[in-house]
Amino acid sequence: MKQKGITLIEVLITILIMGFGLLGVAQMQITSLKAVSKGSDTSEAILLANFIMDRIKTMPPPSSSNPVSISDYDTGNSPLGSEGPHSVDITTGEQTSSPSKTSCTETYPCSLAERVTVDLWQWDGMLQGIGEKIEKGSGNYLNTGGLDAANGCVDVINNQITVTVGWCALGEASQLDLNDSETCISSQLRTDILAEERLCNRKQISLLSIM
Repeated sequence: MKQKGITLIEVLITILIMGFGLLGVAQMQITSLKAVSKGSDTSEAILLANFIMDRIKTMPPPSSSNPVSISDYDTGNSPLGSEGPHSVDITTGEQTSSPSKTSCTETYPCSLAERVTVDLWQWDGMLQGIGEKIEKGSGNYLNTGGLDAANGCVDVINNQITVTVGWCALGEASQLDLNDSETCISSQLRTDILAEERLCNRKQISLLSIM
């Protein structure tokens, strides 16, 4: 007599095949999310680098009455951003310190020296994502804008300007190399991430311009 219907073995095989198919779909979604995140992070890093680069390019040339030059934007080995000189207060979500002027307007103009300070202070805030925040409760705020553990450096050599932005990207993480070169970005990122005892998929972009 011929048996009708399906057996338990057939059901299990069907479930197994469907399971492999769903795993494949899930893996594709994860890969897609990583690609989207990588593209978004890179675009944001370029925007951040362009902001300070544009400010530097519009700085008037130095003169006897104006000794300030583009070299005053050089951050040396002290990057701005995460754990920088204006680190964010976890209660307010704002930078812990600020210059005497935090903006330059027609009503409240800045000297060129003040403008450099304001530009770097504003860039520092952008790197730390203070423009977007959520309340965590009990009056504490968490900045949700910007990049993860972002730092920014400006290097000025004669008329050559290099702006670098580094961050921790989504993806396969690796322990930071303690023997890495002591550059502005690598040094600060290594300090930040090791202090938090976590791994970091470190990425960075650099913009170069000659005045």
